[in-house]
Amino acid sequence: MSEFRFGPDRRQFARGGRRATDPAGYAPMVVVIDGDATRLDISEAILAKLRFAVAPFASVEKALAAMHALRPEIVVARADVVDALHDRLPVDRDGRAIPLLLLTPELAEPSALIEALRKLIRRHRAQTT
Repeated sequence: MSEFRFGPDRRQFARGGRRATDPAGYAPMVVVIDGDATRLDISEAILAKLRFAVAPFASVEKALAAMHALRPEIVVARADVVDALHDRLPVDRDGRAIPLLLLTPELAEPSALIEALRKLIRRHRAQTT
């Protein structure tokens, strides 16, 4: 049974890491790559709680295979997988490389990670317009 809703969105908070200025129904897709299952789960939980669409992967190969279909806005990965990602990231709709956010010790705090993520997404979007 499908459910249709008519009228404005009645949610108190926007979903998908969205801002009031984002198009309705839009959630930034974030691919998270980390070989450590615990860190991967924590990253996924933090981003999902902030209403981002999250696709977690334990390996670079699996992430790269799925990225062409997922079309993420940003990739979050640990520094040790950068070599495997180098020159292999797919391009976005505008033909530019998808931005890569490296998880560094400075981004260990969830608030710092989210701020860096949002800043990189905003900068990438600004280049598009």
